[in-house]
Amino acid sequence: MARRKPSERARREQMLEAIRRCAQSGDLGEAKAVLVHFAEISRAGQKQLLNELGRAHESFTVPLLHGVMVEHPELAEADSPLYAAFASRLAAWPDYAIGLLHDAAPADKSVLLRAVGDIKLEAALPALERFLEQTSDAAQARLAVRAIAGLGCAQAVETLTRLLDATDHQLALAAIEGLGQLGTAESVRVLVDRMGKDVELDLAILAALAEVRDESYLEKLNEAVRAGRAPLRVAAKEQLAKAGEPALPVLFANLKTPDADLQIHTLNILGEIGCPTALVPIRRLLWQEPESANVRFAAYEAISMLPMSRAAYALAAGLNDPSEHVRIAAARAIERNLTEALVQGIANMIRADAGVARDLVKAIIDAHVENLFLALIDEGLFRTLALDHLRGAPADVRRHYVELLRERELGHLVAGIAADDPHAPVSKRRKVCAVDDSPVMLGIYKTTLHRLGFEPVLFRLPTKALEWLRQETPALVVTDLNMPKITGIQLAEEIRRSHSKEAVPIIVVTTQHDVRDRDALEAAGINEVLSKPFDAETLRLAIARHVLQT
Repeated sequence: MARRKPSERARREQMLEAIRRCAQSGDLGEAKAVLVHFAEISRAGQKQLLNELGRAHESFTVPLLHGVMVEHPELAEADSPLYAAFASRLAAWPDYAIGLLHDAAPADKSVLLRAVGDIKLEAALPALERFLEQTSDAAQARLAVRAIAGLGCAQAVETLTRLLDATDHQLALAAIEGLGQLGTAESVRVLVDRMGKDVELDLAILAALAEVRDESYLEKLNEAVRAGRAPLRVAAKEQLAKAGEPALPVLFANLKTPDADLQIHTLNILGEIGCPTALVPIRRLLWQEPESANVRFAAYEAISMLPMSRAAYALAAGLNDPSEHVRIAAARAIERNLTEALVQGIANMIRADAGVARDLVKAIIDAHVENLFLALIDEGLFRTLALDHLRGAPADVRRHYVELLRERELGHLVAGIAADDPHAPVSKRRKVCAVDDSPVMLGIYKTTLHRLGFEPVLFRLPTKALEWLRQETPALVVTDLNMPKITGIQLAEEIRRSHSKEAVPIIVVTTQHDVRDRDALEAAGINEVLSKPFDAETLRLAIARHVLQT
């Protein structure tokens, strides 16, 4: 006959009796065997068991709880009742923690290190410092640094400050995290003063300051936007965008500076924040007619991401810009804020000047702004120019507009631009991979590369480009420099792990003045840096310098 499993109550009483007996005899081995089953009893039973342990002396309870959690880490979670009991009893017997930190055994001191920081055991600081000097376990070293930060005392700040110069980068990174965790005026000052010596550490400092959000936070981020290294610049831009409206005063002030690069980066951030109050300073910047086409492009691109209920007619001026890139960005901004009055104003621009009309039509189609395209299709000159431009557009662009016209019952217009002839020979165009986080720029690459006789392969995410490049070998890669997560430099470094400069040339495209990363670009294996804005001929010449024409 099978033995009946003891009831919850009976099992609890057995465990309680065993713990009482072990506490009297000092038998840690049996007590550990009992506590291994701690999670298997009810909350009420766990509470009774911990109350019973509370009656025992710390010299029995603290080593017992510590030993059980070292051997069974699942019982040492932050919300574990066993861990909470251990931390509270440890506070009553600090000599145990200090002695164990000096002792070589046990090798795993993770639970102890966490608890020392949680109970702010300041007396353990010298032992923690010595432990850091002696341990070769990187994970426990980081826990020790976090414990030091948890102490929250002035001496802890001094120790963490010294660790910023540790040869072990992981320790320095942990010290930065710890100083950010402290969040005091002194710890923030230390972090701010440390910036500018190492890009990896600077990135960690920005992340730490983001959690603190003290008065100097936004200004320090703004300084980092001007930094010479792309990873730091990109991280600072992301943090400012996350800061949102509180960052607007700093950003608006940037637009008043003569620094074109800073203006461009600021406009990128304002677009990401998406606050309509940014429209006034951006439009004021455009009224000043910035000399840099890159600034004008960034301004219209930012506006395309913002709601603009009034005075949208002012955007029409962007369609007259001498830069093709700016015209495309303006078209996208208009699409976001399209009104009947704006459509009529653009129609009048088309009727007034055939030369302007041709550039304007091209910008509208290349920008893929469907509503504006359909609003103007009844204009005779626009229709003629649009259909003519579409005949030479990439096949997928032609198909898109054919479907669009048919959906609006304008199928009679598509005869000359319909999909490819199925009997036509298969295209032997060589592939060029273009990577840019801006949809506007990807659209420009698509039409420009097609016009130059290449097959464009486009990626907004560098990670996706790298996946494709593991299977493909294009004629060339063209990439933006300032992209989130992975910069153009980092992308090039990854590409060079499998493709040489000769096998797959890389052209980095960036703003006219943004040349502070030249050394890093060269080290990453970049073949050439091309300034924005570029036209088809400029890009053709750049590609021809590295790709043999076939």
